[in-house]
Amino acid sequence: MTEALHPNVARVIEAGKSLGLTITTRRFPEGTKTAQDAANAIGVAVGQIVKSLVFG
Repeated sequence: MTEALHPNVARVIEAGKSLGLTITTRRFPEGTKTAQDAANAIGVAVGQIVKSLVFG
């Protein structure tokens, strides 16, 4: 069974589509509470993690 996307995640995916972008999301059952946790989860440096995006 597939979990429904959070409305905010769905909104970002749709915004990307309207710009011709494909946005891929991942879920981590163990969580990624910090940027370092997120970096460790996907095997990149912490400087490669974006915590927040703001659209104007």
